[in-house]
Amino acid sequence: MSGNNKSILFIILAALILSSCSSGAGGLTEEARMEAAVQEGIIARVFEMEAREADYNLAEAVIGDIVRFLDVRVSLDTPTIQDLYFERDGGRLVGVYVNNYQWVQKGELLAEIEFDKEELLSEREKLMIEVNRFESGFEAEEARQLLEIDWLGSDFEFGMSDAEMEIRALSLMKAELSYNRFLNENERVREDYNKKISEIDEKLEGEKLLAPFDGIVYNVMSFSRYGNVIRNWTRMLSIMDNTRLQFRAQNTIDLLRYGDTFTAEISADETQFEMRVVSDPIATDTREGSYTFIMQPTDPADFWRQLMSLELSFQEMQQRTVVCYPMAYEARNVVILPRIAISAEDGRSYVWIYDEGQLKKRYVVTGLTHDGMTQVVSGVEPGQLVVLDIR
Repeated sequence: MSGNNKSILFIILAALILSSCSSGAGGLTEEARMEAAVQEGIIARVFEMEAREADYNLAEAVIGDIVRFLDVRVSLDTPTIQDLYFERDGGRLVGVYVNNYQWVQKGELLAEIEFDKEELLSEREKLMIEVNRFESGFEAEEARQLLEIDWLGSDFEFGMSDAEMEIRALSLMKAELSYNRFLNENERVREDYNKKISEIDEKLEGEKLLAPFDGIVYNVMSFSRYGNVIRNWTRMLSIMDNTRLQFRAQNTIDLLRYGDTFTAEISADETQFEMRVVSDPIATDTREGSYTFIMQPTDPADFWRQLMSLELSFQEMQQRTVVCYPMAYEARNVVILPRIAISAEDGRSYVWIYDEGQLKKRYVVTGLTHDGMTQVVSGVEPGQLVVLDIR
């Protein structure tokens, strides 16, 4: 069919459409009714001009899908992290039995140190000599004070005046108080000796660093060789409680709700996991200034398995962007065009269609746009060629 015949056919079709809606157009002229139909999206306006295909870059309108995920960037919140130390000073490192990213269970042996046993045994022997000397002195003094109390309690002579008996009673009371004070003071000394002996005995067994909870080891200190002298409160390693790891998102009130689950991924890595919103400002009524959502992996063990395979330290993980996809919109099996083919005029969109040597300017109704492609709701049919730009 020639271009002129198509134009005639278009005019006839337009007249039929307009006649069907003329009752709503009142006494408008033909031109006004045509404009109203274009404005209402009933028909598309067409302008024609001669053109050569070689002068233009063209693209074909095709049937395809427009899918876009609305993403949320979240940041790692502070999980439960504990630095572990040896509490005793001067031990030599026997071994560190865990590596970075290793799972450990509560009570599991992580590292240990040992002390100079010969020196400790000598110190213990000297201490025991002091203890024996102390106990001998204690027994002698205790016997003396008990003898005095016994004498004061039994030496009440017949015929003593009331004043003399009162003085003797006060002396007895004073002796008993002195004896009780003597017992308390010596008990404290005895406890101090026992504490020192216990510390030596514990050092003889070495000091063991145990996992305080189920978690993941990271930031293990490196040592040039075993046998290093370890000072107390030197950090040996850190352990992270994987069950308390959480992420934080702010100002995403339109995308997230308490209890939502959705896919998340770590930037720069092929790692995906499921996330759940465990606290939000609507549920907790904390909508002040900003909206903060707390999220956690729904399967912490699976999340950590994936994370360990990447061999990321906690610091590196903090620098990674975690992207969540709580919502998506899509249009499938629709007409789509490259976005650059669509222009705007007075708030309306149009394209140039190339048809058998002619360019036809056509107003279109667009839908979703993503990744350089736009959905065309009306105005263009599949297979039609549209102008991208002039060569």
